[in-house]
Amino acid sequence: VGEVMAIGRTFKESLFKGLRSLEAVKPLRLEDVPNDELQRKLARPNSQRFSYITYALEHDWSIDEIYRLSKIDPWFLDQLKQVMEIQREVEAVPGYAVVPTADAVQASSRDESVPRLENIPLDLLRAFKEAALSDRRLAYLTKRTEDEVRAYRKSLGLIPVYKRV
Repeated sequence: VGEVMAIGRTFKESLFKGLRSLEAVKPLRLEDVPNDELQRKLARPNSQRFSYITYALEHDWSIDEIYRLSKIDPWFLDQLKQVMEIQREVEAVPGYAVVPTADAVQASSRDESVPRLENIPLDLLRAFKEAALSDRRLAYLTKRTEDEVRAYRKSLGLIPVYKRV
């Protein structure tokens, strides 16, 4: 048991800053969780419940159903759902396609199912960052390095600002 303090201008920003500061806690990569197990994990507070909540949202469970089991206020669940929807939009960005050349059509070495960083609209990239999703997360989604994401973001003028508390 522990605690973390994170300050942000929005709940979403504070939540994800706090989660990133939990060095010892790694998010679970859940696959095919049976409904009865998911219901148990949502109903009982545990160190992995956040991962199970995101899993339920990813699998189109309603906020009302998650609330009924977890007793977590629907406002907080909706905030998390909004962040996940932004991430889904990024994941839906067109990936690497065939690149025409002078001699022939050459396929990119990158997977077409992976969102292409340069195809992410500026307003979506801004929403991603305003939701406090990290460059590391964007690098993971686009199969780029964190340094590449940071350099690209800075080239667009998306730089962090620090407000006085």
